Amino acid sequence: IRIYENQNTHEIRLYPVPTRDVLTANILQDEQEDMTFEICNSLGKIIRTWNVKKEQKNELISTQNLGAGLYFIRTKFLQSNQIRVKKFTVE
Repeated sequence: IRIYENQNTHEIRLYPVPTRDVLTANILQDEQEDMTFEICNSLGKIIRTWNVKKEQKNELISTQNLGAGLYFIRTKFLQSNQIRVKKFTVE
């Protein structure tokens, strides 16, 4: 068993869920890092990828071109290589 202390904490909060037109990703970081965001469909196919600067606290994500269904946002924090995955639905 490995115990890691003093790791950077990264959290992504999505709202509103379910969404229609715009999804907000609230980014919480102990130590700021640049990130890569990916939207994947329920089959794991990457729909969209983009970079977000470390200073960004909220990312507005258009969901207008997504059909109704279940999706995932994969966030990779580039310096620590931590990954967070959150699911959301589009109505």
